[in-house]
Amino acid sequence: MIEYAYDYANRWVYKRLDDDGDGHAEQRRIFIYDGNQIVMDFWRTNSGDMQVGQLRERYLWGPAVDQILAEEAVDGGTPDLVQWTLTDHLNTVRDIAKYNPGSDMTTVVNHLIYDAFGRVTAESNPAVDSLFLFTGRPFDS
Repeated sequence: MIEYAYDYANRWVYKRLDDDGDGHAEQRRIFIYDGNQIVMDFWRTNSGDMQVGQLRERYLWGPAVDQILAEEAVDGGTPDLVQWTLTDHLNTVRDIAKYNPGSDMTTVVNHLIYDAFGRVTAESNPAVDSLFLFTGRPFDS
C-alpha cells in the first residue's frame, strides 16, 4: 500500500510505503520545500521518528519555474555525489551527467526518451534515476 500526503498548498510532502499491508510503514519519504520547490528529501525505513541523519537528497534549482539543475546524494564518502540534470526548453530532464574528479571528466550517465504524455519510454541507464523528470516535476513510479 502506498499513501501520499499533501500540505495546505497542495504540495506533495509525504510518501509512505507498506509492502506487506500490516499497517506499519517499511519506507517513508518526507519532502522539504523552499517556496514551491522540493529542496530536501528524507528517507526512513521501518518505524520511528525521522532524523536529520536520514537526509538522502538535496536539490539545486535555477531561477526559472521548475528549473532543476542538480541533485546531490547525501552519502558520506562517495565522491560522485552530484548528478547534473540536463534539460530541454520545457525543463524536461533529457540527460543526467556526473563529474568524475579522478579523470576530470563529466559524462552523461543516463539519457531519457519520453512519449507525448511524459512517460519514460527508453533510457540508457535505468540504475541512474532522478525524482524530477518530465517538465521538471516530481515523478513517482
